[in-house]
Amino acid sequence: MALETTNSTPAASVDKITQMAQILMGEEEAPEKSETKPVTKKHDDEEGSTQSKESNVEGEEEEEDENQSDEGEDDGEENEEEDADEETNEEVSWGKVLGIDESKVALSEEGELLGINVKIDGKVDTVPMSELIAGYQTSKSITNKAQTLAAERKQFDEARQYVATDYQKKLDDAQKLTNHLESSLLREFQGINWEQLRYSDPAEYAAMVQDFQLRQGEIERIKTAINSEQTAEQAKRQAEQQNQMTEYLQAQVEKVIEKNPSWAKPEVFKKTLSEFETFIEEAYGFSKGDFANIQDARIFEVLKDAKAYRDGKQVAEKKVTKATPKFQKSSGKPVKKKSKLEILTQQAKTAKNSSAKRDLQTSAIAELLLNGG
Repeated sequence: MALETTNSTPAASVDKITQMAQILMGEEEAPEKSETKPVTKKHDDEEGSTQSKESNVEGEEEEEDENQSDEGEDDGEENEEEDADEETNEEVSWGKVLGIDESKVALSEEGELLGINVKIDGKVDTVPMSELIAGYQTSKSITNKAQTLAAERKQFDEARQYVATDYQKKLDDAQKLTNHLESSLLREFQGINWEQLRYSDPAEYAAMVQDFQLRQGEIERIKTAINSEQTAEQAKRQAEQQNQMTEYLQAQVEKVIEKNPSWAKPEVFKKTLSEFETFIEEAYGFSKGDFANIQDARIFEVLKDAKAYRDGKQVAEKKVTKATPKFQKSSGKPVKKKSKLEILTQQAKTAKNSSAKRDLQTSAIAELLLNGG
């Protein structure tokens, strides 16, 4: 029995052909070629006339180009003039003239300058320019006088310190000299046999005893005076040091309040110091005595920043602890991984460049034929 032959294609081949067709469906059609008209050979005379016409046309085009360039230059000059006019006509405001923000300039309805808006103790007030100038002059004068006074005070303190040091040195020298005189007196009378002199020459004995007592009494009076002066000088230096320390602490307090105006109230400042004392003890192990010895305003700024950091860190940790992350439950179904053919096909569909699109289509067809997708 003879076998019947058919022209049908196997199913697998049909599927691949279908897939290749699908891959190529998105390909842009090639642009149609423009029909070229046959060029007929013309007579030499016609060619000459054509060339002359072309030369005339070229000459006209050159003239037009020159005219356009001239017009462009004229337009550029006009634009520059317009820009210059715009710059000269630019609005000049008081804020730009004075170099301050426009919101700080107070103007009348006619546009006249009334003054400058300044904020003092949370309240905005308009200060006339005359008062600002007078205030600046007064402030500058006070500043200059304060600087002069500070320089004079520095010189006075240096001179006073020099005098006090020199005077203390003289007191020390006087005390040394008095001690030397006392030692010399004792050595001088220690070499005398007072018992023998008393029996052998009572008159001489009485005279020498009287002389010794007078000299010793005089030395004692000098020593007492020197000790008294030294005690007074020490008390004076201690008082000056105490005053200097008081002024220094007062200046540090003013610096602290200047950077923290809310601490100007005694109850607020006392509460803040108590909080700092507790914080530095719990966080770093400092005792209350250590905290009481702090005398530099900068230390309070460090404590303020450290406390703010610790407090912020604790708040952040609490927020992280309270926050419960929500995770999406898995469906349990395995995620199918895209094949290379699917990836190439998708890239070919989304490709914007025609050349890149053809390359991706070619690669997809090759993958289909070689590996079957």
